[in-house]
Amino acid sequence: MSWVYNDSGNKDLYGGMYNFYAVSTNKLAPVGWHVPSETDWTYLSTYLGGFNKSGSELKETGTTHWNFSNSDATNSTGFTALPGGYRSFTSGDYNTVGTWGCWWSSTMSDGNAWRVILTNTSSAFDFKQDILKYGFSVRCIKD
Repeated sequence: MSWVYNDSGNKDLYGGMYNFYAVSTNKLAPVGWHVPSETDWTYLSTYLGGFNKSGSELKETGTTHWNFSNSDATNSTGFTALPGGYRSFTSGDYNTVGTWGCWWSSTMSDGNAWRVILTNTSSAFDFKQDILKYGFSVRCIKD
């Protein structure tokens, strides 16, 4: 686990960055909670209007943390997704902070794991498989 830019001052804002190996331990969530599965994330996106629109419903409004062009954000859910970016597994660098928010699911498939990416330039909920070594954020949900 690491903090964005390796700065513990970012702990309260963005939370930790974890690779999937940490997610797969099932030790990140407190008792009575869990890291959402692919099914959980898909259900949320569908409930909010589908993959092309649901990102807007989750993102924090304005440009306090999101870079320019975040005009589609409504945060109607109160999820307040923030753009903590991701941590590269090859260089250890923090990338796309301010423009992307990235969250793991708990679901592995074909040697990769499912993740969500929301961006400052799109209303979409981008949901795809990614390499287990990346550092992404985690949001837990109640059981």
